[in-house]
Formats: sequence, structure tokens, C-alpha cells
Amino acid sequence: MRAASPAPFVISVFVNIIMTDNAKQSGAGGRAPAECLSNGGQCRRKALFEKRKRISDYALVMGMFGIIIMVIENELSSAGVYTKASIYSQALKTLISMSTVILLGLIVAYHALEVQLFMIDNCADDWRIAMTWQRIAQIGLELAICAVHPIPGQYTFTWTTKLANKGGVIGVEVVPYDVTLSLPMFFRLYLICRVMLLHSKLFTDASSRSIGALNRINFNTSLNVHEIISALEDDNLTISAVIFITPPENDDLSDEGSGSEDSVEISNLGRRQLLAEAEVRRTVSSLEGILENVEDIAQEEEEEQPTTSEAIEPPAKKAKIMVTRKWRHTDISAKPEKETTTPEFVLDKDNPLEFFEMFFDDQVLELLRSSTEKNAIAKGHVNFRLTIEEVIKKK
Repeated sequence: MRAASPAPFVISVFVNIIMTDNAKQSGAGGRAPAECLSNGGQCRRKALFEKRKRISDYALVMGMFGIIIMVIENELSSAGVYTKASIYSQALKTLISMSTVILLGLIVAYHALEVQLFMIDNCADDWRIAMTWQRIAQIGLELAICAVHPIPGQYTFTWTTKLANKGGVIGVEVVPYDVTLSLPMFFRLYLICRVMLLHSKLFTDASSRSIGALNRINFNTSLNVHEIISALEDDNLTISAVIFITPPENDDLSDEGSGSEDSVEISNLGRRQLLAEAEVRRTVSSLEGILENVEDIAQEEEEEQPTTSEAIEPPAKKAKIMVTRKWRHTDISAKPEKETTTPEFVLDKDNPLEFFEMFFDDQVLELLRSSTEKNAIAKGHVNFRLTIEEVIKKK
């Protein structure tokens, strides 16, 4: 008794699922891309999630069923209850083949649902857009792993090896192919991880999925110095801020002579510096009075305008405090210079070497010597040696 080939069944299941889905989507002339975000699209997406979870459960059941039957068949045949040519062995292997064919169909159906979810999430009308090389390779790998199983029939090959139980004599044994085809069936246990993922609350929770989707969005909008300064002026919580200006790619375009390099102020920045990209690190005060370091400035979302006829006053702008300085005419008195005396320990020193030994004692010199040797050995000079006297001479 031989099992039917699983290829026609798998292909038919895949074609039926895809064609049925395309027929539902096309309807009367196809669907607009905006309809994928409607309530009907969300309900269908939720139904596909549940269907995908059930199909994954069924695939795990069929995979475990095939493994259990395989173990039973091998144990009974190895115990001598029956031979591989008996009808009982053929029946158990037929069950394994049938469960394998059903498992392959469920795997194809699972990935077909994955394609449908991709089409809903990306508002795509053609399922071939979702069939990337990565997805095709994954489907092929899963089908190859789950398709391996002992087929009905008695197939053997000769194995030449040393027989340990016969004193190491080289002998020839007849080994059935079921041994090499049964062990790879344990790779089907990867389905347990998929079922655990689909049943996890962290994966099915809407808030967790929303946070995960937001983490995949890259915010690469940069601000220039002028925009950062304007945002800091309107922020009441900022205590202090440090702005890091990105240097220009071409040094000839930098604004020179706009102010002293030792005391740079905002009022001294030139046009190119104000328009240059920059980053800011600011210290803000929280509601509890604790200072917090913030790496950048959050761009606040614009509030929606009210649709009612009630007039809402705009928020009051921050009043700028003008500092007025009072000047007075007076003469500046010269401050007397401080008298300095030379310390006694300096007067006792006759040559520069004695001054050097005040700061570099024996411990410091030993540290310099050992560090120099370690650095030389690390660079490949394994025979390099140095003494403290040589360190003093080099200094």
C-alpha cells in the first residue's frame, strides 16, 4: 500500500485559498486602498488572526500525531512484534503519510493567511506582492522539513561497519531506510514555538502590537540651530541646554569672524550656523521638582480646532523679561599687587632633576616602566625590556 503524492493536494489547497481570497477582494471591480482601514477590513483582519491561530494548532496536532505513530511503529518493529513487510507496519506508515499530507496542506494554508494579512496591512490588491524571496524560501524550508517521513513499504540498504558486539569484526548489516527517514521528523517540533507565539498575550494584545509597530518607524527628521533655539524659548520647563552644532562638510562655508571662539553666544552665530543641523541636550524640571536630562526636544502635536461656535482664547505667550543695566561714572582704583614669597622647599633644590623627583617618585617610575613594557609586548616586541634608569634618561 502506497500513499498518494502530496504535491497535487498541497497545490490545490494553496490555489483554492488564494483564489477564494482574491474573489472576495475583487467583488465588483476590486476594492479601493482606503477600504483596508475601514471597520470591515479590521473585522476581517481579526477573523484571519483567529483562523491563523487555529490552523497553527491543527498543524501542531498533525505533526505530533505523525511523530507518535512513527515512534510506536519503530518500537514495535524493533521489539520483533512484526516485521517491516507486515500489514501492521504498512498501516501505521500509511497513517504517518496521511498526517504528513494534511500537515503540508495546513502549512500552506497558514502561509496563505499570512499573505492575506500582509495584503490587508499594506492595502495591496495582488497577492504576488507579498511573495518575496524570503517568504518563498521559508515556505520551501518548512515543506521540506515536514515532508520527510517513513514511507509505506520495506526499503533497506547495506551498512558496512565494525561490529562491537562481535569483537570488532567488520560486518555487513541490512538497515531499513525508516531509520534515516524517522529521525528528521523531530524537526516538526518547531511548530510548538509558533503555537506558543500565537497564543501569547504579549503577541495578541492590541497595545503591545501597537507599540511594536511604532518601534519599527524611523524618525529621521533633523532640526537646525534656529528651530532648536525657538523651541527652547517657548519651553517653560527647560533649566539649561547644551546645543551641539554639526560641522559643515566643506570648511570654506563656515562663518568666521562672527565672534570670539572663547565666548560664543547665540547672538554671535551667523546664518550658516543657525541653519546647520544640531542636537540638543537639555535639563528640564519635572512635576515632582526632579531635574531630568532629555536628549532632544519633542515636537508637540497640533491640537484639533473645536467645531463648536464657542470662542476659545489662544494661550498666553511667554513674556520676555528685559534686563536694564544702570551705569555710573566713577574711577577704577588700581588694586595693589600681591606680594609673593618663594617656598622654602624650592630654595633647597639645586638642579632640575630634584624638581622632577618631587613629582615622579619610585612608584610612578615603576608604573611608567611596566606600562611601557606591556605596550611594547602588545605591539609584538616580546623581548623588549626597560629599566627605571632608562626611563629617567628618556625623560
